[in-house]
This record gives sequence, structure tokens and C-alpha cells, in this order.
Amino acid sequence: MKKLFPILYCGVFFALCLALGLGAFFLPADADADGRDLAPFPAFWEEGAFNADFFNEFDAWLTDHFAARRYFINANSAVKENVFRTGSDQVIVGKDGFLFYNETTADYCGESLLTREEIDAIADSLKEMADKASSYGAKLVVAVAPNKNTVYGDCMPAAYRAVRDNAPDVSNMDLLYAALAQRGVLYADLRAPLADAENLTYHKRDTHWNGEGARIAYNAILDVLEFSRDDFSAYPTVRTTDFPGDLDGMLYPGAGKTDDNYMPQYDFDSAFVYTSAGAAPMAMSLSTRGGGEGSLLIFRDSFGSALIPYFSASFRDVRYERAMPYRIDLLARHPADAVIIEIAERNIPLLLPDAVREDG
Repeated sequence: MKKLFPILYCGVFFALCLALGLGAFFLPADADADGRDLAPFPAFWEEGAFNADFFNEFDAWLTDHFAARRYFINANSAVKENVFRTGSDQVIVGKDGFLFYNETTADYCGESLLTREEIDAIADSLKEMADKASSYGAKLVVAVAPNKNTVYGDCMPAAYRAVRDNAPDVSNMDLLYAALAQRGVLYADLRAPLADAENLTYHKRDTHWNGEGARIAYNAILDVLEFSRDDFSAYPTVRTTDFPGDLDGMLYPGAGKTDDNYMPQYDFDSAFVYTSAGAAPMAMSLSTRGGGEGSLLIFRDSFGSALIPYFSASFRDVRYERAMPYRIDLLARHPADAVIIEIAERNIPLLLPDAVREDG
């Protein structure tokens, strides 16, 4: 009997491994389960000869298509987050349930400062855009969406905070805003309003600000432009729990985890309509018509998705563009009262003119 147990144990173990391996051939794979394309099944022959990399490519394919792979990934992530307080190469596990995007750590630790020449090149480019907008009768304002750890830095792991404490007391955002001020270009510094808010302004499990953070950013931008509007403060804030966080999706692919969101109790659906062919928040180009007055041209990135309900409900015509470099000449075909440039803090280097970037 004592000999039978090890035999049964090994038999069950190898049977399970065999079943999981064979499952790769018969069960559907979770495409992009962990944020990338899965390896394709390799070809035996290439250009009339045996594929010398077949076995390496087969190993990559089997790894990606291993049956129940997603569940093993999720179980591994749960142990790493909740026991060891670690995430992945993309996600940092912070305090109080916060997750942070790893690409923002260089900004947080002061390790990605642009040079004076690079900052000047960006500021000069934005000044040129502001002058061009003015020639069309439009104001221009720059609004950098702070990285989440810029606003909630105290929730970063202690190791990162220790590096931050010894880092330069200046950021690319500080340098850019100072250069813009010297050139008379309008900007909206969103850091203090977002950090001082009563409610959370960023999702704990997502890279971006939540509905309340977007409302605060919307008001701060329009304050700089000196435009009157509904600030949506008269409506009670409603907490929902069905927001799919992108950082959760990186750690727990396909698990259906959701995060909290905070939005004013306002009927945005009836406040504006999409006049563009598409209405997906991340579409490259969108246009809306609302019940307010005036028009806007907004260049934005993924942070701008949460701004759409507020600006679209408050203005008659709004055009949203994601493409870079920014097409300020669109004002010739789409007149606007103001141009808003919204860009994530981590993406400030993308504002470098091509010639400067190539020289660097």
C-alpha cells in the first residue's frame, strides 16, 4: 500500500500534464490573454527545407496555448500580488489596493528628465501651434494628465519612494510648464486639483483618472480658458463598481475583474450625440454635438476618453483627435473657439519635434 500511493500520485500528475498539453491542440486559445499576440503554430517546412527553428517555435506555441493557461497566469498573479506584493514587468503593486503602470516609474523616480534643449524644442513647437490657433481666432491650452503616481505617490512601494526621495525635485512637467509660461502659452496644471479632491480621482486598478478626476480636469482646463460652463458639481456623485481596469487586465487576463468609478448623476446620454461615423472612446477621430454653445478642437490620448462626456455635453461642437503630430490646420475646416492639447505625463517626450528626436 505504501508503494501504491507514490505510483498513483505520479500517474495522476503525468495524466494531468498530458491532458493540459493535449488541450493545446483541441481547446481554443485566449487570444491576447496577457496583452500580446499568441505565438502561431510553426511551419514544418520553409522555402523547401525543414524549418530549423521548428522546435523553438513549437515550444513558444505550446507555452502560449497550454490548456487553462489563463487560469495559471491569474493564480500566479494573485499569489504575487497578495502574498509577495509584486506584480509583473508591466504592473507595480502598491499600497491600499493601488496598481501602477511600470512605464511611469522613470518619471516618478526622476530618471527621465529631458534636456533644456529638448524642453525648449517642445515649448517652441507648442508656441507655434498657439500662434497658429490665434490666427484662426482660437485660444490654445496645454493640459498634461499627471501619472497616477504623481498624484498618489504615497501609495507606491517603499523601495520606489526611497529612490524618489533622493531624486531631483523637478519633473518634465515642471520644466515644460515653466517654458510655456516664458512663451505666454496657456497651460492647466492639474496636479493640485486632482490631489486635493475629496474623492479618489484615479482608478486604483487602472492607469487613468476616473470620472471624478476627469470632471476636475475638465473644470481646471475651462478655468484657464475662462469659459463659462456647467461644472457638474450640483449633481450627486455616484459610485459604480463595473469599470474594467487596464492594469487588472494585465495581471488577470480574462478574469473580468472590475474597479470603482465615480461620476455625477447626470444623463450624459441625452446631452450630446456623436456626429462622427464611430463612437468608440479610443477612436482616432470623433466629433460630437451637444446642447451648449461654442466649439472645441481637442488633441488627446487615452486620458481624454473620460473627458468626452463633459466637454461634449457642454459645447455645441467638439472634435477629438488622437493622431500625432497634431494637425492644427484642421482649424481651417473645423473652426473652434479653443484648442486643447491633453497628453499623459509619461508621453511628454512624444511632443519632441521629429528633427530634434532624430538628432538625439
